[in-house]
Amino acid sequence: MKRIISTAAILGLAVCALALGTMLKVVQDTYKFKPDSDAAKAKCMLCHLSKMGGKLNPYGNDLKVALKGSKTLTPAILHSIDNKDSTGSGMTNGEKLRTGKNPGVK
Repeated sequence: MKRIISTAAILGLAVCALALGTMLKVVQDTYKFKPDSDAAKAKCMLCHLSKMGGKLNPYGNDLKVALKGSKTLTPAILHSIDNKDSTGSGMTNGEKLRTGKNPGVK
């Protein structure tokens, strides 16, 4: 049982690392937010409710729809939801990201 739990934990970390290594880099390269910004500090929580990934926040849900089942995030996919306000905060996702804010929180 401990082996199964350990394996699951390692796989969970690997998935998070994979997302950080690819998807987060695409977001950072596309919006060029500063390393000390809320968006950069959010890491997995840019799209997820938890640091470990898992359940998506409102921005992550919109991004999932825009991905249409693809595992490859592109600047075009990101920009396709720039004009949405995923959280109902009054700022669009694109405005938040361009100013270094996390689009997944109000």
